[in-house]
Amino acid sequence: MFPSFDIYRNTGYVLPAGTGRQGLRESNNEEENLSEEKEDQNKEAVGDEESSPNEGGMLCCPVDGCVKSFIKHKNLDDHLLFGNCKFKLKNEPTVDMTKNMYLTKVTSKVEKTYSLSSDTVVAKENISEGRALKTRKPPTLFSKEQKLYLDEKFNIEETTGKKEYPISVAQEMKTTNLKGKRRFKMSEFLTSQQIASYFSRVSRIGRG
Repeated sequence: MFPSFDIYRNTGYVLPAGTGRQGLRESNNEEENLSEEKEDQNKEAVGDEESSPNEGGMLCCPVDGCVKSFIKHKNLDDHLLFGNCKFKLKNEPTVDMTKNMYLTKVTSKVEKTYSLSSDTVVAKENISEGRALKTRKPPTLFSKEQKLYLDEKFNIEETTGKKEYPISVAQEMKTTNLKGKRRFKMSEFLTSQQIASYFSRVSRIGRG
């Protein structure tokens, strides 16, 4: 049993009865609670400094240089989680800023012009493809005099072995004889392609 009065060691303080060790325990608990409250307040103060609101009541990003601010803590937390910080550009000379703005405008204009020109080219190509379909020309009808002349030239190769080329035959059609007269009119002149086609057809008929 404890005496009715406990004298605190080295102090002149006298405790009432029944408050000996129990009173010491309660005082110690109160001190621990006070220290814990101070630690919580310090943590809250640190958190407030990291995301302190600005003059407009917005929550600013604690990352150095980031200019983003938010109304709700959740938005700020998401921002810090994903790291979508927007930093303020450093002060750069006016000349460099003007160059950058000019390059940006020129690049955008070039991209637009290229896209438009490519569309135009595709459209033109499509039109040309539709118009490129060649119409089949009717076969050339040779007159009796033309056939006789071409047969003479073709038979020269058969008899003498000397080949008559379509180009030379077409040129000879335009020449005159000794009397200065032409055998064919200008409207009856044949091209080298027409003469070559005739020789090929006659050759196939002869082989058949």
